[in-house]
Amino acid sequence: MGTSDINDGKYSIIPEVGLVAGEYIVAITYPDPKIPAPRSDEPPGVSKPIREMLPAKYNDKSELKATIKDGSNDAVSYDLK
Repeated sequence: MGTSDINDGKYSIIPEVGLVAGEYIVAITYPDPKIPAPRSDEPPGVSKPIREMLPAKYNDKSELKATIKDGSNDAVSYDLK
């Protein structure tokens, strides 16, 4: 499993961490920027739930997949419509 922030439509996985070759399900999230993120000192469930701005087919029920090959550094991109 790997994670990355998306900035200006681009992401990167730290090469030292990388991803093991294989098939992956990709989840892309975009929390509503109007709802403040939970504070680190709040116990779970106290703050308002985060509202997801993207359809579930891109995150909770993701239909996005990626195949990572050994030694490959090929970018994987998605056109979210």
